[in-house]
Amino acid sequence: LAYWGAPEPCSDAADRALRAALEIQRILRARREAAADDLDSWLRIGIGLHCGLGLVGHVGSRSYRDYNLVGDSVNTTARVEGQTKNYAASILATGEFISALTESPAHLLVDRVQVKGKAKASELHAVFEPFSDALALACQEYRMVFEQYTAGDFSAAISGFERLALDPSDTISTSAKLLAVRCRDLASRPPE
Repeated sequence: LAYWGAPEPCSDAADRALRAALEIQRILRARREAAADDLDSWLRIGIGLHCGLGLVGHVGSRSYRDYNLVGDSVNTTARVEGQTKNYAASILATGEFISALTESPAHLLVDRVQVKGKAKASELHAVFEPFSDALALACQEYRMVFEQYTAGDFSAAISGFERLALDPSDTISTSAKLLAVRCRDLASRPPE
């Protein structure tokens, strides 16, 4: 857990968090490519990014104290981090986080999900770096297919997501496979 904006407020907390997440992923990617040992070759971590209010301060007793952050935003961030495995994304950010940035990174809205403990769905955006021309084209196609899905055109979305399931990007292909399964289910039992 890392956070910005406490104990001193800062207006660019989201930007700082994104820079840290990107740097962590750059270092891990470099270590995997160098493959100094067996651990480096398979080590991957997912990072969840969210912004919101939290309660920060000293927690504990006289014998043990810890400076910590608690609250709904912390829980949401943890749930988003847990979703990185489902979408094969190294960095997933909520819509609130993306909106708080002063400069938008290369990202793709991969899904809207209701994470555990939340009544409202959260947007999940995969953040990409590096961002190639081929990835940009795949993201553009994913956006179009995702629009078909949200419009309720499940049969068109199924074929689009099945095409995208063959994309070389793990995030695009894994997300597309997940949504293709969902669209098949929704096509067989359409929502009211």
